[in-house]
Amino acid sequence: AIHPIRIRAGLPDYSQEIYDDADLFRKSLKRERQIELFAEGHRYYDLRRWKDAPREEATPVYGCNMFLGSPMRDEFYRPTVVASMPAVFVRKMYFWPISHSELKRNSRLTQNPGWTYYD
Repeated sequence: AIHPIRIRAGLPDYSQEIYDDADLFRKSLKRERQIELFAEGHRYYDLRRWKDAPREEATPVYGCNMFLGSPMRDEFYRPTVVASMPAVFVRKMYFWPISHSELKRNSRLTQNPGWTYYD
């Protein structure tokens, strides 16, 4: 089903090597989805559905060095790790915590794994 869609869109088709290898095909589809749906809010959920979040969200965050003076202005655009934004992903982040007011409202409801429940 991928072949007709790519041809209709005017994109080159994947090689037979990619179609034959399940891991390579999955990697290609993930990359294409990342490009096609850029800035539409799907990546967060895709990473969790594909179980790629621990690897992808634990990479360092890069930015520009805002504290350089005029003599070093050429260095501004060199990517720098933003130390104040540590990139950490823990298993509990697959689920969001349930609001404490909702937990108090329904006594049969339990908190998602890894999140604490305060009485």
